[in-house]
Amino acid sequence: MCRDIADRIKLWIGANESETEDILFPVSETARGPTREMAEIIRKNLTMARTLWIGEATIKKERKKREKSDFLRYEDSQGRFADFHSLRHMLSRASFV
Repeated sequence: MCRDIADRIKLWIGANESETEDILFPVSETARGPTREMAEIIRKNLTMARTLWIGEATIKKERKKREKSDFLRYEDSQGRFADFHSLRHMLSRASFV
């Protein structure tokens, strides 16, 4: 996988030397081209994962406990947010290990 990514980056750099605004790994397509709405995607993924996690509870008491929990919330009960930027840096480093 790392070899594939490295090859793709080499091709992209060679073809886009003067196009610094081009996106190497587009996340989604819109009428105007690729967007950079990764934070919104992460928010939606957290919501979906949390819903599934709560739904996996088979006992009513466990379900209530999960519903009260901050686990997989974008914003927790103390006003802290999921840190998109640290995730971005961690993933970019992990891709080249």
